[in-house]
Amino acid sequence: MKRTWNLILSCLALCGILFFTLPQAYAYFTTYVAGRGVKEINLSHETKIEEEIPGPLQKSVTVILEEGSQPVYVRVLAIAPTGTTLTYTPSKGWSQGNDGYYYYNTYLTEQNTSTNPLLIKIEPDQENTPAEFNVVVLSESIPVEFDEDGNALSPNWDKAIQIERGGRS
Repeated sequence: MKRTWNLILSCLALCGILFFTLPQAYAYFTTYVAGRGVKEINLSHETKIEEEIPGPLQKSVTVILEEGSQPVYVRVLAIAPTGTTLTYTPSKGWSQGNDGYYYYNTYLTEQNTSTNPLLIKIEPDQENTPAEFNVVVLSESIPVEFDEDGNALSPNWDKAIQIERGGRS
């Protein structure tokens, strides 16, 4: 009798395990497709900032998309010491957002790899600004998302994106 109960409990435990793990296993096996040939897909995006000093107390900022990166939207923000006034002179394609960032109106692609320059004029307060100081320029980029027809969706800058960086194995 004891052996029968052990057999019944073992069968129930096995059914419970299958009941809870089968949907995940099924999902795993249905998310992959087979194909022929080899095509490497790169889903990462890398940008770099090029800063030039066209004159005293000026910075010209251009954001460049690295080769092989997916299309991205770009925004830029400059940070200066308290009392320093930054005046932006946007060239074609740049517009000011409500949050202090300047947004590039079109996304960068392999065909359009860089933004037009964004000129930043630096006006330090003579009384409160130290003799030597830095103006830090931040550039942020997010991947472009496309709808089912291949049209680019508007960027969602509030969406948290996590990117793992590492070498290939």
